[in-house]
Amino acid sequence: MRDSQHADSHDSRHLSGGSRNARIDELDVLRGFALCGILVVNIYQQVVFAGASRPADMPLGVQLLFYERFLPIFAVLFGVGFGIFLTRAATRTDRPRLVLARRLLVLSALGAVHFAFHPGEVLTAYGALGWWFCCR
Repeated sequence: MRDSQHADSHDSRHLSGGSRNARIDELDVLRGFALCGILVVNIYQQVVFAGASRPADMPLGVQLLFYERFLPIFAVLFGVGFGIFLTRAATRTDRPRLVLARRLLVLSALGAVHFAFHPGEVLTAYGALGWWFCCR
């Protein structure tokens, strides 16, 4: 009985926006899974095979199992995170899009700095596209 009550309160917290710092564990697990997959490719590109930017330069297993397989998952989770942020911010402020736009501006700035050291990164694109969707 106690487990079902805990599960019910856990589910309702997720659906309603819950407490201020509530996290959705399943999204965090998926995000970690995607980051680990991206990390494998980055390790091969930056460390193991420095300059290996083409899939043909990587081992077949990395090509088939990792190369560009995890970026779509990560991109979708970024969008889901923006949606959750907007929903929760709407309960705390009258201008949730302004709050999100400021965050996206910071993300874009961090992405621009990161781009200087690692061309081809996605933070700048995520920030710019998110800002465009947020402000239209």
